Amino acid sequence: MTESTATSSLLNRIANQRIILLFLLGLSCFIALARFHTYNEPLEHDITATAVIANEMRAGRPYYSDVWENKPPALYIAHIAGQYLFGYGRGYLYALNVSLALISLFGVYVAASSLGMGRTAGLWAAVFWTLISGDMDLQANQPNTEAFLNAPLIW
Repeated sequence: MTESTATSSLLNRIANQRIILLFLLGLSCFIALARFHTYNEPLEHDITATAVIANEMRAGRPYYSDVWENKPPALYIAHIAGQYLFGYGRGYLYALNVSLALISLFGVYVAASSLGMGRTAGLWAAVFWTLISGDMDLQANQPNTEAFLNAPLIW
């Protein structure tokens, strides 16, 4: 292989990686905008209960003693972190929702790309994830407990 061929091959790979990254960033923007469209919709009672319990834990009340729920503590740790970063309210729930969807989006791309079908399969999987991950009939457009399970399971 000549030096110019190697350089050309490297430049093509870099260009392809940039295009893929831009495509995934475009899907990320679509997810954020789609979630913002339902920003003011009424929240499910599980989400609001989790938010209240996390807020109480942030105020110093002990879990499984003063506040009780049958969900794993890591869920509340994520909510507490979101409340520290964005305050108590819809803003932190939106940030959690979008960040979980994006973590899952990139995980779906990586998983599908590594199955032997290449980057094209990864991009198709990412597109399908983008479309179904915010399904309003499934209430997937809110940060339900399932969203917290999807992200680590995909990776």
